[in-house]
Amino acid sequence: MRGLPSAEQLNQAEAKARSGFVESVNRIKEYEAWAKANPGKFTDRVRKFAGLGWFIVFSTVVLLLVALGLLIWLAVVRGRVYPWGIFAIGAVLFSVLVSLLQQNRYEEQFELTREDAPLLWAEVDKITAQSSAPPVSKIVLDSDLNAYAGTRSKYLLFGKREHVLTLGWSLLQFLSADEVRSVIAHEFGHFSGRHGNFGARSRGLFATLFALYQSLAGGLTGFIFKPILSWYFTRFEAMTFVLGRDNEYDSDAFAAKYTSPLSAAQGLVRSHISELAPFNPKDGIIPEIAQRASSPPRDLVVRLHGYIARQEIGSEAEENLRQALKQQTDYNDTHPALSDRLKALDQVRSFDDWMARLRAPYRNGIEEFFGENWQAIAEKLSAFWYARIEPKWSEIISDQESIGTRELELQNLRAEGKLLASGYESLASIYQERRDHAALIEVLQEGREKFPDNERLMLVEGWKRLNLDKDDSGLAVLDEAMLKDPGITESAASVAFGYLSQRGDTALAEKYRLKVIEWSARVDAVRASMEKLAPTDRFVPVDLEPRERVVLAESLKKISKLDVAFLAEKVLTLETDFRLTLLLVFPKKKLGLEVISHTGLAQEVADKIEISKPCLVIVPGDLAKWEPILDNIRGARIVG
Repeated sequence: MRGLPSAEQLNQAEAKARSGFVESVNRIKEYEAWAKANPGKFTDRVRKFAGLGWFIVFSTVVLLLVALGLLIWLAVVRGRVYPWGIFAIGAVLFSVLVSLLQQNRYEEQFELTREDAPLLWAEVDKITAQSSAPPVSKIVLDSDLNAYAGTRSKYLLFGKREHVLTLGWSLLQFLSADEVRSVIAHEFGHFSGRHGNFGARSRGLFATLFALYQSLAGGLTGFIFKPILSWYFTRFEAMTFVLGRDNEYDSDAFAAKYTSPLSAAQGLVRSHISELAPFNPKDGIIPEIAQRASSPPRDLVVRLHGYIARQEIGSEAEENLRQALKQQTDYNDTHPALSDRLKALDQVRSFDDWMARLRAPYRNGIEEFFGENWQAIAEKLSAFWYARIEPKWSEIISDQESIGTRELELQNLRAEGKLLASGYESLASIYQERRDHAALIEVLQEGREKFPDNERLMLVEGWKRLNLDKDDSGLAVLDEAMLKDPGITESAASVAFGYLSQRGDTALAEKYRLKVIEWSARVDAVRASMEKLAPTDRFVPVDLEPRERVVLAESLKKISKLDVAFLAEKVLTLETDFRLTLLLVFPKKKLGLEVISHTGLAQEVADKIEISKPCLVIVPGDLAKWEPILDNIRGARIVG
């Protein structure tokens, strides 16, 4: 199709992405080796490099001010007015000023007062007194199985900084009292090392440099400025990656010193066995806690407390720990692997030793730091959550009901023997998202028997074999699925990468990560070309979440009569199989929607779409494949 990149151009984009990834990993390895050979000096080196970034920013601003002053002088003294030059420089300076004064926006959080939890605050005060950490401004509660040390201010770079300790209710209940102390101390290691302060300044530096990059990356200024910024970004990003990993080791050491190496290690280990589904305030759906009622429960956190208390260390949790103890530190996460963190704490123990310790009776953090007041705090947190989620509840339940309706329709077709491959895909997606593994396996086995070559069912099969069966044969299934439909490369390779990383097979995991990177380069190359096909507006693809895909037909009904309507589906194009977005180009308007879906659903949606104005439908690949689907889109002129 005219205007789209050739296979050679796509291969070049992949090769460039692969080279950039390898270069990035090698740079990180180089900085890691330097930091190890020069302990204590690497942090200074990174801070000095950050200073170079600010020098680039302010020297560029000075040059722009000089240029602007020269243009104003020419206008006033010589009568030579260059309005576009004044406007262009003024726009750049304004974008820099906006980035420097950018406000941080924080979601409202549940603050735990000293009156609510005097014992917890006393522990925090004790750690503060024994460290060089600044005083904690707030302790806030959420429901995560995690803790965070946050340093924040009103503006990205300016304003009084406050230090916020965030603790998850699930974490406090799941860990022993000593383990909770070690986790809090770990976060104080971040406070003490001023890691948050430097992180905030780094984000401000990146934002300001990016503002300059966007303004100056084109034309003559781009010839000079773009290489400088590219050189700086790649190196500073690698440096901060290494620094972030060092910060984790330093904070672990701080926790071990405040409590004990064993407590610090055991807190890390216990976090890796949890198979809880921590309460998520974005949707508030845990089947055991929040049923599909007309309004959310007012005592959700109290229910959550009981839900967590009933959890036991089962075979799946044991397997999680086995894998975590094998996993090696890779270059995908600044947090080191559990095995390396335990080694740094000199707490390398056998799996059986850890399991015996984790199964021993213990007093948890809720009992230790809240005591009899735990229910009052849980009720306050429930009320806080209720006030935030209640206005959205009808929408949440509606989404769930839409999925339920779709599930019922599909199950009826299945019972009648009329369910297509696309229907099995949809059912598998529903059960996979719900973690209903028994239903997933049943539907998957039946779908694979009827449609053995369906690549999307193969994708789910590969995921099941790896993540449920712990069977390496899932890798071959995923490889075959990617050969059949390269459009699922990102999903399939990500599944394989996650599994292999957990298993500790870093070398093979990186090969799958490269597949994801190469695929992303391919998508970017095609999107860039598609943007040129209709120059009146910018083409912005929209990615849909799995839940949204399930109710895609309903969503399309609501917008089908707008001036800009769409239908998107996987497309075969160019010399290779390659998923692309179907693009509807209207007079002066267009909209692209990227959907990972299937032909059956496309046909169902196309039957219900009417377009109120004539449009041009650009279909890459074999036009014959698309004519049956597009016949019902009225007013469309189809071009292959």
